Amino acid sequence: MNKDPYYLAYEKRYKATYAAGAARWGHPSDEPGLFHTLSEWALKHGLIDLGKRVIEFACGEGGSGVILSRLGCIYHGVDIARGEGS
Repeated sequence: MNKDPYYLAYEKRYKATYAAGAARWGHPSDEPGLFHTLSEWALKHGLIDLGKRVIEFACGEGGSGVILSRLGCIYHGVDIARGEGS
């Protein structure tokens, strides 16, 4: 039985995904549905253009962070994986 924390399994998946030729693991920052959803969420919570801080755990490649930053949030993303090429 594997005793590593479950989230460390994603590192192997990241590497396999990129080795197979994928350009990214998660959502791109220009995906319309993600932009719409995050825009509504940020507006609902008074985050747009106010320089409010947002932290996202398990952010992956940070597609959401790009959008939230463009909306005026001060974004910080944290992920266990080191990312492509690591």
